Parts: sequence; C-alpha cells; structure tokens
Amino acid sequence: MTCDSVNVNNKHGAFIAMNHLYENGHRKILFIRGPHLSPAALEREKGVLKFLKKHDDVEVFYSEFEGYEPEIGYESVMAHLKKYGKNFTAIFTINDWTAIGALSALYEKGLKVPEDISLVGFDDAPYVKYIVPPLTTIKQPRWEMGQTAAQLLIERIQNKGSNIPKNVILQPQLIVRKSVKKIG
Repeated sequence: MTCDSVNVNNKHGAFIAMNHLYENGHRKILFIRGPHLSPAALEREKGVLKFLKKHDDVEVFYSEFEGYEPEIGYESVMAHLKKYGKNFTAIFTINDWTAIGALSALYEKGLKVPEDISLVGFDDAPYVKYIVPPLTTIKQPRWEMGQTAAQLLIERIQNKGSNIPKNVILQPQLIVRKSVKKIG
C-alpha cells in the first residue's frame, strides 16, 4: 500500500447479514455475488464463508452471475428459480442495487418479500428505505468514511504524523427494516 485508505469491514458486514437471516430461522440462502475482481466483493464472500464455518446447518447457493448492477440481481434470481425452483427462503445480495433487481424478479415470479422470501442488501443506499418493502441492509458508514479520508488527506498536506500509509477500517451496522420475516 502506497497511500492512505479508508474502508468498511466488508467481511464482518456479510457475517452479520448472514447471522441476521440465521437468527430469523433461514437455513437456505441464495447469495448473489459481486464481481470476482472486486476486493470488497471478495471480502463479503469471505464473510459468508466464515459464517458457514460456524453454522453447518446452513446451505448457501451461490448465484450463477456476479456483479453490482440490478440486472445481476434480476438474472441471478430468474436463473436460480428456473434451474432449482424455490429451494431457498432468503436472499443476501452483494449490494442494495442488486437487491432491487432481485426484488423485481421475485415480484415477476409472484413471490412476495418478506412473506415468501426474505431479502438483505449491503450499503444502506439512501433510496432503500423507500422501496416496498423497506430493505434490511448492512450500513456502510459513508459520512464517517468521507470525514476520515478528508482528515487523512489534510494530515498528509500538512505533513503531520507518520509517513507510513494508514488503512482505516470502519465497522458496518445492520439496519433492520421490513424485508426479513422470521420463519420456523
């Protein structure tokens, strides 16, 4: 690393998303993956794997498609349902944007969130509290990330502190809304 960076603990965020689904009775989860070249997506997938190591009663189905766009969420749900049917009770998406696509595909197939399928996203994008149902998600502390990055930059400009680059990792937070149903 040759420069300062500010990140969110993506691995932990994915772990707490999976744990929330688990605490609500979900044992069969479709995970809509992010691009395999994205460090954030890889860390989130590591969080899912870490969760699975501690919970051998959970089965995760990995999406055939990967990416950050709504089309990925839509195509992933459609492809999975076509191949395997509704063999999951919940979906965890790589981000909120793909959750929108997944929600659209479920709606098109006559499946309701959270009555038929629970859904959790990642990011806490500003719009997700206004979709129907409001999306349960993992919040990235955007404001704190920006503030921390600005402070690190100011310190560099003013030549304060160490010349060693800093990597600040901020903690994500579960935001519970109405897209997850307790089952079992």
